[in-house]
Amino acid sequence: MRRPWNLVNTPVYSLATASGDAANMNICTYVTPISRRPKCYAVSLEPGSKSCALFSAQGRGVLQLLTTRQASLIRVLGYRSGHVFDKYTYLESRGLLAKWEGRPVLRDAAAYLALQVEDQVEAGDHRLFICQVERSRSQSDRHILMLQDLIQQGLILS
Repeated sequence: MRRPWNLVNTPVYSLATASGDAANMNICTYVTPISRRPKCYAVSLEPGSKSCALFSAQGRGVLQLLTTRQASLIRVLGYRSGHVFDKYTYLESRGLLAKWEGRPVLRDAAAYLALQVEDQVEAGDHRLFICQVERSRSQSDRHILMLQDLIQQGLILS
């Protein structure tokens, strides 16, 4: 039997972060909206990860809601460390990037949310970022990539 936190079916996101010349994208499943007015999200990242360092340093990022067509990116964005692998070069060389609000993002994500970090707190083995949504754009409400899709495809918890 799976643990309770693996029974839920939450959306899968990628967080695009940048600071100076450094940039990264990762996979986020510990993400949830926490306020309607102002619209706020909680995003949990692993300390020591490049995404966590960049998000903390810059205080901004773009949360991207993934689609089922982007499941193949899980191994690159989730299993490869941004400290040793240039994910943007990889994605760009395959024509998988687009621009939104002047920032590089994954082409064909279901939605984009420009986040501003309001607070952060150490939370067990993750750092919890409380973020205000500055802007957002929905592109599709179909074929959202969910945690259970990753489990069924053997990408996690296998």
